[in-house]
Amino acid sequence: MTSAGRFAPSPSGELHVGNLRTAILAWLFARSTGRRFLMRVEDLDRARAGADAEQLRDLAAIGITWDGDVVRQTDRGTLYTEAIGGLTAAGLTYECFCTRREIQEAPSAPHAPQGAYPGTCRELSAAEREAKRAVRPAAVRLRSAVTEATVHDVLHGSYTGVVDDFVLRRNDGVTAYNLAVVVDDAAQGIDQVVRGDDLLPPRPGRPTSPRC
Repeated sequence: MTSAGRFAPSPSGELHVGNLRTAILAWLFARSTGRRFLMRVEDLDRARAGADAEQLRDLAAIGITWDGDVVRQTDRGTLYTEAIGGLTAAGLTYECFCTRREIQEAPSAPHAPQGAYPGTCRELSAAEREAKRAVRPAAVRLRSAVTEATVHDVLHGSYTGVVDDFVLRRNDGVTAYNLAVVVDDAAQGIDQVVRGDDLLPPRPGRPTSPRC
């Protein structure tokens, strides 16, 4: 599959200046490196009726062009279900019954960021899971085999971040962004992602710039 870059807005409202800046840079990076440029609407959550059409119209108005049809995550539920099923069959998922408040208040590893999942439900017994199911529906989490991962950023170099047992499917049945974006990028041949540097740790004197 031919390599590609992408822009993937969430249709929650109008695109702001930061969105448009990222879209232009992503388009320029893809076109200047001979990649396809794909458009994906990430509408699994917080979608406002008509916002996707407005966003695509604004992108076209500033000269952004994309290859192929626009992909919408709400049309790709089967792919996400199959991915979670494969992970579950391999023993790499588990049910989680924690609320956000419980996660925030639970003690976590010293190196973990605020809100990182502390593994509360990771080793529940069958009886404990059954009892918790009677109280509230379960989310599905990845049983991660690593505690950190390193990626190489073209502009900022290597960056190592903490990996926890992140949610794959929320307890309301909606596929989590964490799973959907990986499945989509793999299926579409995305090997170049451009975004703001807000996920990088703060460094004195480092100007705000894109990541690639």
